[in-house]
Amino acid sequence: MRERETGEREREMRRLREAASASGEQMRQAREEIEERMQEVTRAKMQSESEFEKERALFEQKVEYLERSLREKQDRERNYLSELHSMRSDMTLELRGQCQKYETEVKQLQIDLDEERDRVGELENALIQRETELESTEARLA
Repeated sequence: MRERETGEREREMRRLREAASASGEQMRQAREEIEERMQEVTRAKMQSESEFEKERALFEQKVEYLERSLREKQDRERNYLSELHSMRSDMTLELRGQCQKYETEVKQLQIDLDEERDRVGELENALIQRETELESTEARLA
């Protein structure tokens, strides 16, 4: 009976060893599959990070370009506004000068006109006086 028990035990032990071996093999395969998946996930993660970094770098370049463009446009706008203000000031000064010149000319022409009117009035008076003298001389002679 002992032999039989020993035989059964040995069979049981072999069966357990085979089961353990099969289980160990399954675990080894499962571990290898998990490691392989982890490597795939790691590669995918690295690729995603790499693509993200590339996109980030491109966006940073685009932001820098847009900021530089904005600064340049703001500088040009300031320059244009400054030039416009300068031209406006120059035009205002020139316009004031021209207005003063024309006002002076108008005043002088008004003075000249008034003098000519006075002279015309004097000449008309002198003419009337001479006509009167001529009539009185003609009346005495006639």
